[in-house]
Amino acid sequence: MLRLFKWLLGFLVTLTVLVLAAVVIIPMVFDPNDYRDNIVTIVKDKTGRDLKLDGELTMSVFPWLGIRTEGLTLSQPEEIGGDMLSVGTAQLRIKFAPLLSKQVHIDTVILQKPEFRLVTLKNGMDSFSGLTGDDAANEDVADDTAGAAVALAIQGVEITDALVVLDDRQEGSLLELSNLNVTTGNLIGDSLADIKLTGQMKDSASPDITLFDVTAKALINTDTFDVQASDLLAQVQQGDFDIAVTLDSMTFKQSSQIDVSGLNVAVKGAHAVQASMPNLVANLDSQTATIETLSAKYQNIEAVVSALKVTQFIDQPSATGRFSVPAFDARQLVKDLELDFEPSDPQVLKAVGLSADFAGSLDGAVIQKLVVNLDDTALTGSASVVNFEQPKLKFDLNLTDLNLDSYLPEDTEEEEAVSGGEALAVPMAAFKDIDANGTFKATKLTTGGVALTDIDVVVKSTPGNVSITPRANLYEGKLDGAIVFNQSGDKSSLTVKNEIDLVQLSPLLTDAVESDLLRGIGTLVLDLAVTEVNGVQSNQGTIELRAKNGALSGIDVYDIVGKLNSAADLYSNFSSDQQPNSDDAKVQGDKSDSTEFSELLGTFHVKDFLMTNDDLKFKGPGFEITGAGQFDLDKENMDYRVNLVIQENISGAGGDGIQKLLGPKLSWLGGKQIPIHCTGSFEGPICLPDVKALYSFYVSSKINDKKSEFLQDKLGIKTEEGKKVRTKDIFKQLLLKETAEDDAQEPTQESGELPIGERDSESAAQNDQGATEAPVEKTKKELRDERKRKLLESIFK
Repeated sequence: MLRLFKWLLGFLVTLTVLVLAAVVIIPMVFDPNDYRDNIVTIVKDKTGRDLKLDGELTMSVFPWLGIRTEGLTLSQPEEIGGDMLSVGTAQLRIKFAPLLSKQVHIDTVILQKPEFRLVTLKNGMDSFSGLTGDDAANEDVADDTAGAAVALAIQGVEITDALVVLDDRQEGSLLELSNLNVTTGNLIGDSLADIKLTGQMKDSASPDITLFDVTAKALINTDTFDVQASDLLAQVQQGDFDIAVTLDSMTFKQSSQIDVSGLNVAVKGAHAVQASMPNLVANLDSQTATIETLSAKYQNIEAVVSALKVTQFIDQPSATGRFSVPAFDARQLVKDLELDFEPSDPQVLKAVGLSADFAGSLDGAVIQKLVVNLDDTALTGSASVVNFEQPKLKFDLNLTDLNLDSYLPEDTEEEEAVSGGEALAVPMAAFKDIDANGTFKATKLTTGGVALTDIDVVVKSTPGNVSITPRANLYEGKLDGAIVFNQSGDKSSLTVKNEIDLVQLSPLLTDAVESDLLRGIGTLVLDLAVTEVNGVQSNQGTIELRAKNGALSGIDVYDIVGKLNSAADLYSNFSSDQQPNSDDAKVQGDKSDSTEFSELLGTFHVKDFLMTNDDLKFKGPGFEITGAGQFDLDKENMDYRVNLVIQENISGAGGDGIQKLLGPKLSWLGGKQIPIHCTGSFEGPICLPDVKALYSFYVSSKINDKKSEFLQDKLGIKTEEGKKVRTKDIFKQLLLKETAEDDAQEPTQESGELPIGERDSESAAQNDQGATEAPVEKTKKELRDERKRKLLESIFK
């Protein structure tokens, strides 16, 4: 026993002496700088890279086999140029004894001011090209070391003031990590080790610098290489954003499965956002992930994604799940965000929410079971989009009752005036990229003041063609039409064919344009074609208007006629070579003016913003108007001529018949066409009767009056006091009188024989004349015609 103790003591003394000798002698005998050139040559042969060791190599033996150097650089591939790695100071120490059992126990790895420049060229070559060697060589190494149990134990890593540059020239991005500091404990010990990471990041896509500070605990199982992390806290600051990320735990197993629990993200500041994910299960090999719930909250709005499944999240991500936003007060959200938006109705936007099932990828998305709640309105249906870059849409949507105007702000500022030409200009570009097919239905929709019910819109499209077919009921009438767009080369065309039938014009125009220009029941047929070539538009078509039992605002026909009465006294003061001033009969229209009608018809032809009409027909109480002219939609003015005909024998027009309507001085205009010329703006046109024609009517009337008086005096026909008789009536009376007198003077021939005395004298005459032929007796018509001729001759001698 004593001998054994002596042997052991001797062994320890000998070992101690050998170790002390190694500590003292090896550094003195062995100089690592002697192998500098060999190291550089080996790296060059194996990698093709240039390794430079500018500083001195120092070596330690006990208790660590260590080496320290300064000024180390490793070059990039020749195609890239420059250095891939440069280190100010590098230190690595390895325990000597475990090496005998093929175990590598490494003390803290120290790198001071290292710089990594990782470049990817457009052709795909990067900084790591050539470093891994060929596959065959790797397979040989794997075979040589197969079955060897090598345990890697790292006491820690200490990296200070590092710079990492990621230059991806394929993607055109540049990411730079600077002031990078990394400190770790023993990651493969018996318990979780601390990790701390700080630095800043600058991305070429953003002008702001991102600061980050990460702390966590981690442990690596050297048998299974499973990784476990917990208590993660990451703080990121960029500009006005301050983001905090916490993680309860995460495990990464050798089977490539990742389990995450308790992930929370909080964006601090004025617009705080909170997101949470209670659990995540993912597999890197199958590229699948499932998330039970994922929620995010901003102000008073919360969004929840449930039953989320993600596949191919590395190669071609796609996901399915359900998305929902519980009802929230959107008005309060607008207030919190200090947005300059105030709906015209203070009771709207108080309950907004949505829910839908979705499936999506980088190429498209499908939404089903869609429900959007907007206060008392619901939008339901489905929709899909294929190819986000050139979207192809499909939809089937249904809307209940929505007053869109209630959600728009009131017009507090005067809108910039838009000409009629600008209003008719069609945004053709909006149709060019439409690739959509679907239907939209609504129970009721109010927009622009116009209320439509039972709406049914069908949209169909093929490349270069779009067809929209709207149908709806409005104001006791109906809308039926078609809008067709076509693109061919540099030429675009749009045809619009709409018919609004049996609609109440007054509420329609009042709601649509706040105008009471027309009242009554009307039908409007629009057939318009717009063509655009190289950005220049032209259009042509027709607008057909039919209305009954209504009124036209802006023009008062009775006021126009009444104005003639004020000018009537002037007519008698002018000779035949003089004419009254037109301004004496000018009438300025006003919005309060109105003229009732029983029928209004007209077809208006549109050509490049100029509208013409030649078949206007307007029937009012006691008068009728026909018209023709043009309307300049760009300048919003008119040049229109109408003919007004006052009925001769009306009893109710204007209240007391024609005398009330025309006045005693103009009663002679009854039955005649009164030409009126309307010019000026649409808002207040100036209507001017044609005074030249009226003066001609006046002169003709006076001549007829004088002629009537002459005939009455010459022929002795008496009339009631103050009552004038027309010339044709005088002739009629006179002819009736002459005819009666002639009939009274004709002999009675009931027996068909002449009296005896006459008969004897006639016989004697016949005997005297011998064979003379008997005269032919004239008919009554011939006798009357002869009397008319003699009467006219006597009158005009």
